[in-house]
This record gives sequence, C-alpha cells and structure tokens, in this order.
Amino acid sequence: MRVEMARISDSYRVTLPTSWVVFNSDGSSMSISKLVSQGSGKAATIAMSVVVDMDMQWCIHTLHRPLHVPMCSLLSGMPILLNSVDSVFKILNFLDNTKFCAGNPDKVLVFGTSKCFLYMVVQKSWLVVKEAYYTSALSAFHGTNLNITTTGKPHLDVPLGTQSFVTQYVKDKVDNWVNNVITLSHIAITQPHAAYSAFTHGLVHKWSYLARTVPDITRLFQPLEDVIRTKFITGRAPPNDLGCNLLSLPPKLGGLGIPEPTTTSDTEYTASRSVCKPLYNLILLHDSSYPTEAIEQQVEAKKEVHSLKLKHSQGSAFNLRPQLANSTQRSMDLAQEKGASNWLTTLPIDENGFTLHKGAFRDAIALRYGWLPSNIPSTCTCGKSFTVEHALSCPLGGFPSIRHNEIRDLTANLMTEVCHNVSIEPHLQPITG
Repeated sequence: MRVEMARISDSYRVTLPTSWVVFNSDGSSMSISKLVSQGSGKAATIAMSVVVDMDMQWCIHTLHRPLHVPMCSLLSGMPILLNSVDSVFKILNFLDNTKFCAGNPDKVLVFGTSKCFLYMVVQKSWLVVKEAYYTSALSAFHGTNLNITTTGKPHLDVPLGTQSFVTQYVKDKVDNWVNNVITLSHIAITQPHAAYSAFTHGLVHKWSYLARTVPDITRLFQPLEDVIRTKFITGRAPPNDLGCNLLSLPPKLGGLGIPEPTTTSDTEYTASRSVCKPLYNLILLHDSSYPTEAIEQQVEAKKEVHSLKLKHSQGSAFNLRPQLANSTQRSMDLAQEKGASNWLTTLPIDENGFTLHKGAFRDAIALRYGWLPSNIPSTCTCGKSFTVEHALSCPLGGFPSIRHNEIRDLTANLMTEVCHNVSIEPHLQPITG
C-alpha cells in the first residue's frame, strides 16, 4: 500500500490510496475503513475499519456491509490532517498486507494499542511462547481458540522454537531429501541427464534455503552428503574425498556443481545475514518503507557475496589441482575453457535438441574427466588396444571421415542462416565407369 505523508508543524497530512475511505472525521476521533469490491454490478463493502480517538488509542471493527457514499466525510485520495498519525500509518500498512476473513468476524482475533498490534485468523494461527509464559498465554487468550505451543512451529518453511524442535524439524527435512536423492538415483539409471538437471537446478536449492535461514545445522546434513556420494553418482564406485571436492566445484571451474552440504551450510547462512542486514535494521526501527538506500545496500551486499563465493571456489580449485593426477589436471584445465561446460548448465529441453541419452551423457562425463567409458571393448577391430585416444584416431571404419562430415554439415547449416548459395563439397566422381 502506498500512503503519502507530509509533516506540517506537529501534524501530518496523509493521502490514502483508493482502497481506503474516511468516515466521521472530527476533532475527537476518526474512522478509516478498507473497501472490498464485490464484483461487477455489486456495491463495494467495508471489510475493516480502524477507529482512532484523540489519545491515539485505537480499536478495529470487522464489518461486512454495503457502502453508502453519503456516509463518507472525506473520500479516499483526499488529504487528511491528524496529530501523531505515524501509528495509524503503520496500522494501515499492516492491514493492507493482511488477508481478511470477510463475513466471519468470529474467526478473527484483533487486539492492541497504538504500539502493539495483532491480527490473525484464529484457526490458522499459532502462538509460540516460552514455558514460563505458557499459563499467562492461556489466560490471556482464553475463549479465543488460539493455538498455543511451547515447542515451536515452522514459519515460511523455517523452524521457530526450541533447539530440540529445530533439530527434529531439520532432521525430518534431511530424511525427505535423502529419499528424493535416492529417487533421482533410480531415475538416473535410464535418464541421467534429466536426473542431474533436476538435482542441480531444483533439489539443491531446497536445502540451500534452509541453510540460509537456520544456523548451526552443518552436522545434520551428513546423511544427505553420504547418500549423494554413494547413490547419486551412478555407474562408478563412490568417489574419494578428492573426487567429491572436484565434482563440487562449479562447472565453469571444472566441476559438476554437486555441492557438499556439510561444507556450504555455514557459508550460506553468513551470506544470507549479510544480504538481509538492511532489512533487519529497518525492522528494528519499525520502518515499514523500503528506502532507496536499503535497496542499494542489498545490491552491494549481493555483489560482495557473489564475489566472495567466486573467490572461494577459485581458491578451492587452485588448492585442489596439485593433488590430482596429471591427466585429471589436464582434463580440469580443458573443462575450464570458455563454453566447455555449457552443456552441463543448460536445461535438457528435448525440442531444442539439448537432451543427451543415457549413453551419451555418461560418455560425456567420462571424457570430461579422462575416465574410461563403461562397456567398451578391450581390443579394437584393427588389432590395437582400445582406448579413448585410439577411438578418436583409428582410420578403420571411416570414423575420421564421419567426424569430418559432421563438422562440415554443421558449419554449412549455420552459414545458411547468414549467407546465400551455401553448398557442401561435392562427392568425387569415380575414375572409371
């Protein structure tokens, strides 16, 4: 909701948005009401009113009756002059961003003063209190059917409450993600490219969100990291620590972007606190606005977090490289070339030709890291030992010519997009006949 305020001496002039009107405004009290449209052909109704007296004490009335324009002393959009209107301004902002249970005032609980405000749908609301205040809370909310707990409840998928509740909530989430990884591992048997994309573009962000919002949960991610190591990387033996460190690097640095949750959770939480600090300061100041200064601070914080993550990843790659075999170091250097990892970060959209079948995807991963592809013969038909290098250079069977023709046809196809009369080299005519 946009509410414009301008200070005039010790008073404020407020301009309300079109969804609010003012009733019975006089020197002693005023009533500000929110309008709700009932659709075409029906009169608007009053969903909620805020009544304020001279001492800025206020109460809220839940209404659901037709609007009669003659009752309005001032229509919305007109300026209103009041003393100490800042508390009313905060109330209006809160109400305008809160869902209202129209027509069911018995299910709505509203109470407060000019410095305290609570509005909720009782059946869907939970009050989390400490053990020492549980009896007082039961007495204060007696007869309201408000749900009260001393353990905790999740809010926006983040656990709030005692340490035992938070720990159990995270464990349940990790168990669910473990099952998801196992399911993706089964899918990867027949569709490894789709499973890999679902993991890196979807599932990873679920526990990253929890790591950003809950501190000190690194040890709870260990079962998830174990199942990633032993189940998700199919077709090969579980990698050692060096192999996991290599695969956890971003694709552009030679990895696969398969993170290790136990090593990233603390970093994610620290980064989240840094980005949210401007909003945290606004909440402490009870400032409902989102000033340009706070926006700029968040933008700068995001840039700094991104820069720190990149430096950390580059440092990890630099420290890891000397510990790898020479052939793996060479493969890592090639994978870091510009554009060499685009096929990993691109979504496998079949209609665009970006999908790799299971054999092609596994062979591509093996070639990326210099691993021996699975299910290959030990000896080539030419009699030599079959290796990846030999397969790319063996003249028997015409594979060099086939590869040459594929590059030729691809180049010709791209040239037709910008040039006319593009043709490929003609086949040579036989000498005889």
